[in-house]
Amino acid sequence: MSLPVPAPAFTGPARCLLGTLSSRPGLFVLSGHPESSRLSHYFLAAPLLRGEVVLFLDAANCFNPYRLVVFAEQCRRPPAQFLGRVRISRAFTCFQLAELIERTPAAARRFRARRVVVAGMPDIFDDEELPAAEAKAAFTRSLDELRRWPEQGLTALIFSDAPPRLSPLGTWLRGELERQATEAYRLEESPAGLCLREAKTREVEHGTHGRDFSPADRADPGALRQVPARPAPRRPAGA
Repeated sequence: MSLPVPAPAFTGPARCLLGTLSSRPGLFVLSGHPESSRLSHYFLAAPLLRGEVVLFLDAANCFNPYRLVVFAEQCRRPPAQFLGRVRISRAFTCFQLAELIERTPAAARRFRARRVVVAGMPDIFDDEELPAAEAKAAFTRSLDELRRWPEQGLTALIFSDAPPRLSPLGTWLRGELERQATEAYRLEESPAGLCLREAKTREVEHGTHGRDFSPADRADPGALRQVPARPAPRRPAGA
């Protein structure tokens, strides 16, 4: 087994946000980094420490059990304790991932899991050998399934790698995914470490659902602070 390349460290506020996202139902998208999928292992920490089972749908061929072994040793826990709580399913085509997404609610009930990591989406749907219309149709069906997960008490953490060049299909896929997400974040490196920049929150009638984060200190680009949510646009009188 090859040793993993060390990943950049997350800032303190980012680590807190990681734990928050992994503890409540919703559809959360994390992208913008060339190795976003590889960084998905950090999101396993909080639920595993809580003793939860996590489903991991790997469409990026990124899962490395060695990272969990290292994490378990750092926490002074038996590695088997963490490894036994992660249920891995791999997909090598968009159709395989679509089938896994469809079967996930049943698997979650079977293993009593509430947290699901999906790595490599929508990347795997951006296939040059597949007609765009066919890829869009398969992706739309999967997205419809994902939208129902929070209603069933599931947390979906979706990781998308930033490609060297974004195709028109890839642009459409990412736009649709973020549009349906509860919240979307960009994984960005800074001098202070890896941080999460909020890209989108789902809007509701009386403002935004969720929190906005912005740089708190110019000397620390990775620092985040909570700022007031944006108010909803005021409707004209008589509208």
